[in-house]
Amino acid sequence: MFDALNNEEVSSDLVDRLGALVSAIQARAYETAHQIHVELVTTKSDEAVTWLVGIKWIIAYLKNQNQ
Repeated sequence: MFDALNNEEVSSDLVDRLGALVSAIQARAYETAHQIHVELVTTKSDEAVTWLVGIKWIIAYLKNQNQ
């Protein structure tokens, strides 16, 4: 993920949505983060398929830790 971002191999729309995802996680708005993740899976999987699974796991883990 970092290599793709650093090499500008992802669309600006994906970068914006990832920013929103990070903001939601930081705010502990895990349902919002999950909704953004689902949106990314359905609309941007061609750009992000290799690490979207990891993001899903992180969201679930953090949600369970903060209940």
